[in-house]
Amino acid sequence: MIPRYTLGAELGRGGMGTVWSAVEDATGENVAIKVVPLTDPLLDEARRASAVDHPGVVRIRDHGAADDVAWIVMDLVPGRDLRRYIEETGPLAPSLAARVVADAADALAAVHAAGLVHRDVKPANILLDESEGALAVRLTDFGIAAPGPPPDDLSEASDWARTEPGPSRAGTYAYMAPEQWSDATATAQSDIWALGGVLYTALTGELPYPKDSLPELAHAVAMAPPPRVPGAYDEVIAAAMAKDPSERVRSAADLAAALRAVAEGRKPALPRRPTRRLWLASAVVLLVGVCGLLGWHPWTAHSSTRPLRRVVCAQDLELRDRPRGVQTGTLEHGDVVSVLRRDGSQRWAYIRTPDGHRGWVLGSWVRPACR
Repeated sequence: MIPRYTLGAELGRGGMGTVWSAVEDATGENVAIKVVPLTDPLLDEARRASAVDHPGVVRIRDHGAADDVAWIVMDLVPGRDLRRYIEETGPLAPSLAARVVADAADALAAVHAAGLVHRDVKPANILLDESEGALAVRLTDFGIAAPGPPPDDLSEASDWARTEPGPSRAGTYAYMAPEQWSDATATAQSDIWALGGVLYTALTGELPYPKDSLPELAHAVAMAPPPRVPGAYDEVIAAAMAKDPSERVRSAADLAAALRAVAEGRKPALPRRPTRRLWLASAVVLLVGVCGLLGWHPWTAHSSTRPLRRVVCAQDLELRDRPRGVQTGTLEHGDVVSVLRRDGSQRWAYIRTPDGHRGWVLGSWVRPACR
């Protein structure tokens, strides 16, 4: 299927593609190959990642497209990603967690120096190379990295908190910074917030905000203080996960330095925490943006945005579990539905049908009246 390479076992699967082990036919060298449908922007990922030259960033060796698929060839990193490592061995010892996240921060600093924002920093995208005895850290997956605005799609993955696919607006929900929920463009500070969440997960084995639903998570990200851990790393997490991006650690390199300082028993150089009044004001602003994104009001248990009544004017209109997702049903010409919200591109509408079903439809088919 892929010229010059022989595919082996599947290594992992996510919304941005499937990763396989492979052998390069000419050299016999083991590599990893990420394969996606040709419509996905994988070649853009290859070009972006190729611009970063750092030992902590997984190297892109080759890329191409043929028939109905595109692929990129990467170094094969023996070992596990940080998510799997934690699931199989439990939380990391504080010194090891600090070293892993500090090394990931060094790699992230190189990404930022290349003019990119990763936008999907999470444990599953931090690979731990165990081949030489000592753990080596590699940052991977540049599928939604970009210098500009986040994608329009708002994915509704069923396992939203731990989802691997995750271009949900601009990242994976559980590690998505507050400003990304409120439609602001992701920046390097958004990656730092996510890396603070990764540090919390590495130390505790838990998500930064373990909630049962998107509205609960949105409320926590906007209003709850950063998650706490006992010991000296609590201050680092608080500085990385401040609500206001301007109050966070200034750079990924500074975050790495702060972690190493704590590990060595020194006082880290961290920004001062904002006053309670400033923190509360910024949290309220963020919550308003989050509520607009989700169409939900946290002060009412079962409230939602006031629905707009529209008439569906299409035969056999497909109802999907997410924009461009799996079909879950159909609507008939003349059905009256409630439009609960739209995605960022305004192309897709999330609706409720008269019998209580919910799903996404192309907004162009939801019209004020049938003609």
